[in-house]
Amino acid sequence: MPCSNCHRNGRSCIIDPSISNSCSECVRRKVSCDGVDVGAQLVNAMEECHRLEVEEDKLLREIMELQSRILRTREQKRHMQKRQKELFDRCMVEHEKEVREELEASESYEEH
Repeated sequence: MPCSNCHRNGRSCIIDPSISNSCSECVRRKVSCDGVDVGAQLVNAMEECHRLEVEEDKLLREIMELQSRILRTREQKRHMQKRQKELFDRCMVEHEKEVREELEASESYEEH
């Protein structure tokens, strides 16, 4: 596999590991050569990409679960708000009834 420099410049990349870990073009041009490491770097990049895909899938599943929990919580909250209003209305009706009864009792007491 050609090194990055040879690949980028369209040059022939020849590495003789018995002489050097750099290709002849990089040695001649006195630049760093990654030709020996390109395969390992590719494998590492592919493994990292796979790891990131797995992580992304995991996070997406967590997001979906959280969204589902939010929807359930909102529905429970709406139900409780409705229940709260019903109870409040009942309490107000009872309170008004008690006030009327007290007022009527007070008025009838004053009449006697």
